[in-house]
Amino acid sequence: LAKKSVYEVILVISIIIMLIPFIGILYLSIKPNAEILAGDLSIPAAAEWGNYLKAFETIDFGTMIKNTMIIALVTLTAEFVLGIMGSFAISRFKIGKGKLQRFFYTYFIVGLIIPVFLLIYPIYKMNFMLGTLDTLWAVILPYIGWSAPMVTMLLVSALNTIPASLEEAAVIDGCGTFKLLIRIDIPVIRS
Repeated sequence: LAKKSVYEVILVISIIIMLIPFIGILYLSIKPNAEILAGDLSIPAAAEWGNYLKAFETIDFGTMIKNTMIIALVTLTAEFVLGIMGSFAISRFKIGKGKLQRFFYTYFIVGLIIPVFLLIYPIYKMNFMLGTLDTLWAVILPYIGWSAPMVTMLLVSALNTIPASLEEAAVIDGCGTFKLLIRIDIPVIRS
């Protein structure tokens, strides 16, 4: 009982600590600009609820939501297609006694190790050279490039759990490589 109480106290303290930034944001959102710029941490004399109205008037939320949906749809579709094809190739095709497979597997793992902040300038330079600055492609392409290795590694692990006997039976029944991927492997790993 004492351990449970200690855990509950730690949990409540953790929740309060995590809520502090959100409370601070809400607190600053109703303060007048003069008080915020003055660095005054006191309670505002009068809450300015009009700040929310100004935000909705100046920010085009419709365009933001549309752009987010486009970016998410294109990125997720590309990640899935590239990830499933890459993972199928890495986990199923034995080329050169598996050395090429291990090379690509290692290559994707190295892609996951590189810190994001090291890629900011190269991504900017790439977008500049491609002429995609200030377009949705400037966001979509780096998202695909950054998350494709992770998706591929997850799907390699999932494909490696499929028993070889299941695929052998499908091949005996006349399944080609593409049908094997579409009709056997993807339904098995769908969850």
